[in-house]
Amino acid sequence: MLTLLSAIAVGLLFMVHGAGQVGNNDLETNRAYYGAESGMELLTANLAALYQQSQSPTPAQINNLTNSPPTSAMIGSMTYLERIT
Repeated sequence: MLTLLSAIAVGLLFMVHGAGQVGNNDLETNRAYYGAESGMELLTANLAALYQQSQSPTPAQINNLTNSPPTSAMIGSMTYLERIT
């Protein structure tokens, strides 16, 4: 009887651990999605502001919009690492 209860406890432990890993993966996926979404929103807002200033911006002005990466204030507890490849 003790062996049976021990096996059930170990099985339950593995189930809880697996559910925790799935939840953590879901959290990381959501952070990545909303981080990317905030970057696109920032670029869209900057592009709209640029068109408010000039009806026909130059390619250099448009390219300068991509040089302002998102900040960690957009998504809490998210860090942005710049990597040169």
